Amino acid sequence: MRLFSLLLLLLATGLQAQTPAPATPVPAPAPAPAAPLPPAPKFEVASSILMDFTTGQVLASQEADTRVEPASITKVMAAYVVFRELGAERLQLADPVQVSENAWQRGLGGSRM
Repeated sequence: MRLFSLLLLLLATGLQAQTPAPATPVPAPAPAPAAPLPPAPKFEVASSILMDFTTGQVLASQEADTRVEPASITKVMAAYVVFRELGAERLQLADPVQVSENAWQRGLGGSRM
């Protein structure tokens, strides 16, 4: 029995000696700084603005506060929203559309109102 206990003690000591020590945690390296944004290109337009969708940060702008008529893409997006709402049955073609008195008094015509 004494021999068995001695063998068991030697075996346990040998196994413990082979067990690696717990690794010391290495701090993660700091993330690399974000690359600076290149300068915005200049376009032959009355005004423009480019925003990050997720943060709302303005990335580039050119006369962004100047009032201008809606561009064609604005009209396309308006049509897209209308057709999406029609498809979801949240809007009907017979639904009335409210036009502000200011827009009505300006007399801009049907498609520009």
